[in-house]
Parts: sequence; C-alpha cells; structure tokens
Amino acid sequence: MPLGVVRSRPGSVSAALAAYYQASAWTHDLADSSREWRRRILEKFREEYGARSLRDFERKHFQALLRKRTANAQRNFVMALRGFMAFAVKAELIDEDPTQGVVKDKAKKGKGHVTWTEAMIEQYRERHQLGTQARLTMEIMLNLGVRVSDARRIGPPDVRDGWLMDFEPQKTRNSTGMTVTAPLADDLVEAIAATTVIGTKTYLVHSGGKAHGSAKSLSNKVRDWCDQAGLPDCSSHGLRKACLTRLANLGLDTRTIMGLSGHTNEAEVARYVEAYNRRVAAARAVAAINTLRTKGAQTSVNPAD
Repeated sequence: MPLGVVRSRPGSVSAALAAYYQASAWTHDLADSSREWRRRILEKFREEYGARSLRDFERKHFQALLRKRTANAQRNFVMALRGFMAFAVKAELIDEDPTQGVVKDKAKKGKGHVTWTEAMIEQYRERHQLGTQARLTMEIMLNLGVRVSDARRIGPPDVRDGWLMDFEPQKTRNSTGMTVTAPLADDLVEAIAATTVIGTKTYLVHSGGKAHGSAKSLSNKVRDWCDQAGLPDCSSHGLRKACLTRLANLGLDTRTIMGLSGHTNEAEVARYVEAYNRRVAAARAVAAINTLRTKGAQTSVNPAD
C-alpha cells in the first residue's frame, strides 16, 4: 500500500504526494538523483501542509513560501513543487498549477565545482595507480565526460571493439532518448585492461564486488579518493568539467564536444568553448601589441640623422 494512503484524507497534500510517488512521472521520468533531492523538499512540504487540501493553495501562497528561502534554494523548491503540481493537474486533483507565475529571486552565480587541472589529474594518478578502482573511476569520467550517475552504469556490455556503443545517459533516457557512441581514449583502454576486479555488467564495483547502488555512493567514494590524493577541493563532477575544458582547449567546436559529452543544449557547452576562444583572442591581442612595439622600435628616429 502506498506510503501515506491510510493516514491521508482524499484531496489532501499528503494523499496527492502518495499518489505522485507511485506515478510514472516520479518512478520513470526522473533520475534517481533527482528523486532523492526532490523527495527531501516534498516531504518537508508534507510535514508542514500534509493535512491541507491541495486545492486550497494559490500562487500567492507559494510566492510567500519563496520569500522565506534563499535565492539558490528557491530554484529547487519551485522545480520540486512544479513537478508535483503538474502531476496533480494531469490527475485532475487540481485545475491549474499554482506554482506557475511565481517570481524567484535572482541567485548569485557561484564558482561551482572545481574543474580539475592537468596538475590535479597527474597528482591523482600518482596516488591511485593503474589497476585500482579509484584510478578506473577517474579515467572513465575524465575520458568519456560522463556524470557520476552514468559512470557507475557503464560496463563490458556497453563496449564493443573499443567503442562505447549507443550508451544512453540517465539524464536523457527519460527525455530526448539521445545516445552516445564514441571510441575509448587510450588512457581509458589502458585503465580497463589493468583493472582485474570489475563487474560483469559494470566496470566500477565497491569493495563487496557489486555495482554501486547509487550515484551518491560512488560520488562519496571519489571524494574519499581525492582526499587520499591530497585534493580536498576536487569532486567527481569536476572531472566532467575537466573533460569539456580539455576538449575546448584543443580548439574543438561546440557540436564536436557535444558528440562525446551527451549534451543536447549547446549553451551548456558553449561557455567552455567561449572561455577558450577568449584566451586565444587575448593572446593574439597581446601578440599584436608586442608587434606594434617592435615596429615602433624599428621606425624610431635615428639620432645620427
């Protein structure tokens, strides 16, 4: 019996949430990591308003709830509640989504996850030698540019003749259905060959020999391995950023990078290419300044004239 059905009266927030958790919009359309953080927000909402009728909520109520939260927290709050309300509208529990039209504060853009530098990558490799799960994990994420949720899923069945074949990233599996097909980089091929303990379905396994049960568990392992390597600011997501940065620094265009990264939105990749292009442009500008200086010295007036 779904959680909350017995203690929830029909039409209440609690009853609607119980139904939402059983619907495909929750079980199928969202990735494991998305369900995890969204459930925390929804359960907090249930704690405060579970007994209330869902139809009682209006846009002004959610606008008031947003004012109690920081700008960064508002984004996730609206995203979690909007998914719930979209389900409620479709299930005819309410007539319209009361979160539509709410105005969020503009969040300050943070630095985000630290992008691994080449020096950081070599420091990690020095600590975690070929043959270890720590090293294989890093090489998979760095050379394929995958998210940690996908790194834990990749295994022998996905690779044929040195190629990752038709791999479906978790983030696009329930939306665009886009797949990635790409040859494995030499560093990754070497790491796979050197690792004697891998799974039959996934390359990455924990100490018990089984695949990691969640993206969070693997992410936590990477965090521990980074600490062991003396890299306290590094994380698994920073490896994906490092991959994109590397490709941009090689002068590859946005569409080419998307072929490996699995992005479907050019804007998400364009900033890496733009950063590279700006560096190149700046280098050319300074080179031009130096050229002018050289020409100026050559054309200066000769005191002997």
